[in-house]
Amino acid sequence: MKWQKLGRVFGADDQFEWMRSYTQVPRAIEIGNILRVYFSTREAPDTAGAFVSRVGYVDVDKNNPTKIMNISKVPALDLGMKGSFDEFGVMPGDVKRIGNKIRMLYTGWSRPKEAPYATWIGEAFSDVEGKEFVRTSLTPVMGATLKEKILCNGPFTISVGTTEHMFYASALSWIQHGARQECLYVIMHASRKSEGEWTRNAVACIPQLHELECQNAPTVLHLNGRFHLFFCHRHAVDFRNSQRGYKLGHAWSDDLKCWHREDSSLTMDGAREPWEEEMQCYPGVIEVLQNTFMFYCGNNFGRNGFGVAALAKY
Repeated sequence: MKWQKLGRVFGADDQFEWMRSYTQVPRAIEIGNILRVYFSTREAPDTAGAFVSRVGYVDVDKNNPTKIMNISKVPALDLGMKGSFDEFGVMPGDVKRIGNKIRMLYTGWSRPKEAPYATWIGEAFSDVEGKEFVRTSLTPVMGATLKEKILCNGPFTISVGTTEHMFYASALSWIQHGARQECLYVIMHASRKSEGEWTRNAVACIPQLHELECQNAPTVLHLNGRFHLFFCHRHAVDFRNSQRGYKLGHAWSDDLKCWHREDSSLTMDGAREPWEEEMQCYPGVIEVLQNTFMFYCGNNFGRNGFGVAALAKY
């Protein structure tokens, strides 16, 4: 599966006070003649070096997704209330049109005393314009269970018949590595019917390359009668470098249950540019017109912006 890189699209670069740096987890939806690409962005860190993140967006030409048409001047989704599961950050996940509204399943960040952070999955809705989202609940739609006690994040859904399937990252453990606690997480699956409760089996979907491999940010595409899952993976420790940092991964399935991993089948045509030479992560795939685009982040987990590639046509 060959992708042709089209180039870097956008970086925060001190656009606004709330959009000073990072453009993480780009997720697009088609609205009229544009693609609205949501992402998570940070304001300047506080005196302790801690930061918060909000969801913003850029509008790009759907025929030329490197051409920016508009930049959001205010957050599309702001921080949660004090003490909530999303008090210190929100990241877009699954963005889909549901009836006459747009639904965003998102990752919310908190800072518990017993761990460096916790993430759970929330839900918010907007009108058809998708400029401002309102939460449906102050609690997560996917929180802790007896089998998934640590954290989960990065949701993506696909519906087949009357069943809605969600793919997301869920933590297996914390790892003490020197002075740091690092989290080990893998991609898991949940399902539901008719907007009921999500059923989770707490079983990894994608085989790990090794026991300390982290997997994150799944998105699924149905192409030529087969499901394709794109994600990113890295080492759980010492990953803030080009050798062990995030890389793009790929798996395929005929039934959304049994997945066959084939990272080597995903190739990017063209030399890496400086913004992505050390890392490629958080892929988000969308079909529009006769094209299939993948938006993805570059170095430093998206600090250097995000770009786009198009699926090569055969």
